[in-house]
Amino acid sequence: MINLIIDTNIYRKNPRLDNNEFKALEKLANAKILKLQIPYVIQREFQTQQRELCKSELDKSLSSISSLLRRPLSKDALEEIFKIKKSIDESYNDILDASECYFTDWVKKVNGSILPLCEEQALNAMEAYFCGALPLTKVKDRNDIPDSFIVQAINKISKGHSNLVVIAEDEKVRKAFDEAVDIKSFSQLSDFIKSAEIQDKLKDIDLIADLPTILDAIVKFEEHSGELASEVSSKIGNYVCGETIEDPSIPDDNNEAHISQFGDVNSITLDFNGMAYYGGGNVGIPFEVEMYVYAYYYIFKADYYGLDNPPSVSDHNDHYFEAEEEFSVKVNGIASVMFDRDNIDLDDFSNTIKSETLEIDS
Repeated sequence: MINLIIDTNIYRKNPRLDNNEFKALEKLANAKILKLQIPYVIQREFQTQQRELCKSELDKSLSSISSLLRRPLSKDALEEIFKIKKSIDESYNDILDASECYFTDWVKKVNGSILPLCEEQALNAMEAYFCGALPLTKVKDRNDIPDSFIVQAINKISKGHSNLVVIAEDEKVRKAFDEAVDIKSFSQLSDFIKSAEIQDKLKDIDLIADLPTILDAIVKFEEHSGELASEVSSKIGNYVCGETIEDPSIPDDNNEAHISQFGDVNSITLDFNGMAYYGGGNVGIPFEVEMYVYAYYYIFKADYYGLDNPPSVSDHNDHYFEAEEEFSVKVNGIASVMFDRDNIDLDDFSNTIKSETLEIDS
């Protein structure tokens, strides 16, 4: 059995833990092919981050609703808005608690184990802090203390479990196990899912005997029809609306702009070499899209008047303008598409693949 440890940043990428990569994990866990091990520090890091984000969204919602209550609306409309505000106020703490319980409920669902913090981990982590041992890069680096606790938790897990896999974006965490014979590491969950070992296990679970032939048939189908690229092109716009662009050129306090509308797609590339099978007849295809979007941001009035080529703006409040501009962006992600496992026709794969099922997965 594979004992799997996933660092906090991987969970943060899909906080609902419900995209196809996590569904594949669930399938593997239920088949007792892997066991998810969660150190206490990772559990609490993720839970408290989600609680903080939910609190921020709730506070913004209540602020917007309070603003609505000051608008010239009918008595009936104001009463309805007040009911909504009252309902949110009353359930405020319950919602925050639910944001933390979501993770522990998911851990139970996949039959994972949470490793409690112990004296041994704490002492080793603090010793690493004083000595500058990995994952710390220098003596007494406070920023890396949580990572040090995570590394010590992984060390403890490795003493009682073999075949350990660590998935962590942080190179310092992965580097701490470079010399470990029984510990494999990946920087992304997708790399783990796409690895030959896991693809083979997922294939066994779904009784797919010839996955390479099926993936090759998908490539040939797209070469002749272009339907998958067309589906991505038609669906990507709605997916990016509400997303945030970050770039030093954006004169917002945080160099951020929020996508409000989407424009034309200029080009799209599907990476068939990076395809991954998620089980259940579901295949993930990495893509890159170049497209235009409209995004808004807030610019400090004093900064605005100092710009050489200021954008069009509208008044937001006493201190800020709201600006909207057109941006050219690259969007990278994974699209998922289903094929009919029970009716595989390799001679005419259009009878097998269902291009209309294509969705932007991440």
